[in-house]
Amino acid sequence: MPRCLHVLNGDVVADRLAATNLGGTRAVWADPLCEGPLVPLTQPGFREARAGYLARAGFAALTETEARLAAWDAALEAAAAHDEVVLWFEHDLFDQLLLVRHLAWWAALPPDLPQLSLICIGEFPGIDPFHGLGQLAPDDLLGLFPNRVPVSPEVVAQGARTWQALLASHPLDLEHVRHHPLPGLRYLSAALRRYLEEYPALRTGLSRTEAMILEELAHGPLHPAALFRAVQRREEAVFMGDRSFRHRLEGLARGPEPLLDLDLSPAAAGPALEGAPVRRRPAAERVLAGRDDWVTLAGIDRWFGGVHLEGRRVRPGAGIRSTGVSPMSRGRRALNPRRRGATFPVTLLLPQGSTWASSSSAGSCCSSLSSSCSRGPAPAAGRTPGCSAPSRCSSPRFPSSSSWGRWSLWWSRARSA
Repeated sequence: MPRCLHVLNGDVVADRLAATNLGGTRAVWADPLCEGPLVPLTQPGFREARAGYLARAGFAALTETEARLAAWDAALEAAAAHDEVVLWFEHDLFDQLLLVRHLAWWAALPPDLPQLSLICIGEFPGIDPFHGLGQLAPDDLLGLFPNRVPVSPEVVAQGARTWQALLASHPLDLEHVRHHPLPGLRYLSAALRRYLEEYPALRTGLSRTEAMILEELAHGPLHPAALFRAVQRREEAVFMGDRSFRHRLEGLARGPEPLLDLDLSPAAAGPALEGAPVRRRPAAERVLAGRDDWVTLAGIDRWFGGVHLEGRRVRPGAGIRSTGVSPMSRGRRALNPRRRGATFPVTLLLPQGSTWASSSSAGSCCSSLSSSCSRGPAPAAGRTPGCSAPSRCSSPRFPSSSSWGRWSLWWSRARSA
């Protein structure tokens, strides 16, 4: 049996793998890269930038967060002492960004390295819906090991290119990479598409997650945990944790004209999503209908990797628009995005007069951010949200990425008034 370093996406999977007779060293690396600023791995401030962001997001004190990130990195740095490094991941956005980060890290290492192998699944017999490795029993995980595949130099290079696109100060490189996937990274394109769907939409200024939150509240208030489950059901691949979801709720409940009534007390901000039911306010209907724009009403200050969006005034048509048109909708007018086969535009709005902050300045420019994801340094129990409770929304999910046709993409720069 080779001496293996098993690189895992969370403590739950690590504990279940430890319950098997599979030897080797288990290393968890679970920074929620799908949120917040990213800087080059070789830049000295990478860990400090991420630790500062996660500490401000409320995961733990800065010193504790720095220690946890340092321990994760130290476990990876021991790779050369093993015969094989095995990456264990799944199909969702959270894991796919971890995967490309690790491939970029591997690409920068000296050539005399052990074998790199990959286990990456998007389904498992008898588990429907499948959300991730955390749903598997120890014996199920053990059964995946013989089917691991060697990672080719081409896949490593594609992962490194994707990482560089995530660091760019605009999303165009990422859109280009999304359209050139490799068979060894079969889930990457859909994950990157979902990443782009978190940019504010041109018509409403809402991200896809924010829009789904407001739509789920159309028929009345919901407890935060029930709302979380309802929104997760509409995901093709669940990636968001409870802390990150709580941050989305808080963002919609703040500002001069909030869209939600939400308990903002410190006691309600825990990972269990406790608190009074969440209610939609009248302004939410206007924003969903496109009569008001959420970025205009509340402003934006958010990092997407190397992209920093900030500002309030938005000029119509400025930014990036990626529109998918399903074959089912050809020849018809725009469809309701809650109906399968519908068109759901993915749009980046560039606030008027704002600038694109480069990723090299992320460490010093993101101090005002506060975002979170329960899959970060303080892992949520089970890591995969349950989806068995009844939902108040009976409408179909968003269409899967395979049902979308080609995107059109264009870029225009907003200029100061």
